[in-house]
Amino acid sequence: MAAAQRGELAGVVAAVAAIVRAGVRSGEFKPVDPLLVHAGIVAPLLLFFASAPLRARLERAGIARAAGFQRDEIVSHIQRVALQMLRGAGAPAEAGVADPRARSRR
Repeated sequence: MAAAQRGELAGVVAAVAAIVRAGVRSGEFKPVDPLLVHAGIVAPLLLFFASAPLRARLERAGIARAAGFQRDEIVSHIQRVALQMLRGAGAPAEAGVADPRARSRR
């Protein structure tokens, strides 16, 4: 990756980190690693766009709506998921599910 691209990526991650810090300070967000937030947004977007040919073949093979999702639907879904993560919604302890990290070591 070229230095300019690394700088741009670092700027995006820094912006995400600033958003997370501001949200934690305001009490709206739980503390979360900004790199995980970034990955949780970028990875599904990349998968959606990169898998378009495969999804088209799946739809032709009879899997309804495999290729039918529009960009705005995907972006809206990823926004909802990211906000749930940042707000701590559905976290194992809050959902009444035992946190596997809390298990005793045997």
